[in-house]
Amino acid sequence: MSNLVKLTRVEKTGGNFNLTEVYVNPESVSYVMENVHLKQSLNESAGAWPDDISTMHRFSTIHMNGHAPINVVGDPALVEQKIFESKKMLLKG
Repeated sequence: MSNLVKLTRVEKTGGNFNLTEVYVNPESVSYVMENVHLKQSLNESAGAWPDDISTMHRFSTIHMNGHAPINVVGDPALVEQKIFESKKMLLKG
């Protein structure tokens, strides 16, 4: 059984961006890539984002087997680190 990894999902509703928690099964992750379009949107329209997001944030898109991709807060290295930490805990436990 896999440990789920908690990440912050980015969703666009109307003209605004919202952040929600999402739990991802590390075994379902196919690959992670940087989402430069969200970063560009943040730089161009910071008012459409929640106040706790700064222009320093980076974003990733997670592609999962058999599921639609999701956008999350964090660069690909950070997201990968969270996923692999979860897998290491599973192996130790």
